[in-house]
Amino acid sequence: MLVIKANKALLKKRRSYKEIREHYENYNQETKLSFKQLTPFQQKLIRDKIIMKAEQNQ
Repeated sequence: MLVIKANKALLKKRRSYKEIREHYENYNQETKLSFKQLTPFQQKLIRDKIIMKAEQNQ
C-alpha cells in the first residue's frame, strides 16, 4: 500500500470540469484571425475556377 500512496503523490492533481472550462473560455478570445482582403476581380477569378472544376467533375 505504501507504494500506491507514493505513486499517487507523484501524479499531477486532476483538474475539475470548472477549471478546464475557465481555461478554454478565454482561449478563443486570445486567438486572432487575419483574412486576406480580395478585390471583386480576384473573387470573380476564384469563383470562375471553382465553377470550371465543378463542371469538369460532372
